[in-house]
Amino acid sequence: MKDSKKNIEYAVYFLNLLASSLFYSYITTNLLEMNFSNSLFIVVLSSIASLIILGDTRYTRLLEKIQIRIFPILGLVIAIFLLIVSGKVNGIVLYLTAFFLMEIVVSVLLLVFQTTILKDEMSLTVGFLNMQLIRTIAVLFGFFIGTILGQLNYKNLFFYIFLVVIILNILATFNYSDKSKQIKEESTEKVKGIHFYFMIGFLSTATVLWIPLLTKEFISEKMVTISWLPFVLPGVASMLFIILQKRRTWFFDSMFMELTFIPLFIIFIVSRFLGVFPIIQVVIFSIIVALSLSLGVRIRKTFLELNIKNNMKYILQSLTVSSAFISLFFSLLGTYERLVEVMLAILCMSCVCFMIIRRRDFK
Repeated sequence: MKDSKKNIEYAVYFLNLLASSLFYSYITTNLLEMNFSNSLFIVVLSSIASLIILGDTRYTRLLEKIQIRIFPILGLVIAIFLLIVSGKVNGIVLYLTAFFLMEIVVSVLLLVFQTTILKDEMSLTVGFLNMQLIRTIAVLFGFFIGTILGQLNYKNLFFYIFLVVIILNILATFNYSDKSKQIKEESTEKVKGIHFYFMIGFLSTATVLWIPLLTKEFISEKMVTISWLPFVLPGVASMLFIILQKRRTWFFDSMFMELTFIPLFIIFIVSRFLGVFPIIQVVIFSIIVALSLSLGVRIRKTFLELNIKNNMKYILQSLTVSSAFISLFFSLLGTYERLVEVMLAILCMSCVCFMIIRRRDFK
């Protein structure tokens, strides 16, 4: 019975990640057709949504009082409303509003199931690794669907597949209750280890910052047909690396990741400045992403253990918010590409050096 409940939790977690990916693809595709190419604004909206949820977990707790099964239904209502009124009102405002509301709905669901999974698993390491694996699979699956539909020019199928995912989400959560509401309310104390926010933020930003830059390299080298490689290969590498760690648990606690990360990052940055063949750059970057995600799991685990008496939802959401705003900061510096690359590389390597020096804290 317990294993069945865990499977449902992981399934719903996957469905929400997939729903988020599909809806994002649908919204951005339509906005691009309306000549709205300011992707930074989407990042800002996503960051604000994360901040609202953080405030709710600490202060108002209004969203927590709503039954969990209501949120997928709200997602369905937003989607149907978008379908009905699209073309009748200002398209850009409508799509941005729908994205913002859907971001809140999906983020609440993800937060609930992240918390429940970590509480149900015997080990925080296993819980975090499983969620990272599911997230990677969902992103790859969403990207695959997006690529196929984009080539076939069936953009509306994004929406209909999204509706199917939302309906499955409703069925999966219909009899589900958020057990964190059934236990004594957790306290919200002063957070310990503020530096962990920056470490997670820098490593998370590193996993996404270079993807569009590497894609641009492929396009400039007239390799458009395989310009998807910077999106897919890091995901595949991360997935294989997580599976390896799940099968060889000692590997997660070894120093291999830290000692490999720094020299690889130096090689990668040098290859960027020397203009090395893009495929070689992507291969190196993919290994770096796999290492970054696993190091991020270790940091999250340590941070959660340090704040174990605190409200888990608040701690998890605060990590999401810090990563979102650090990514936003580096996005604002996008015009200074080389400077940002060097700056972020130095910060990431400094974080890993800190992990080596403070080895005892990350076991």
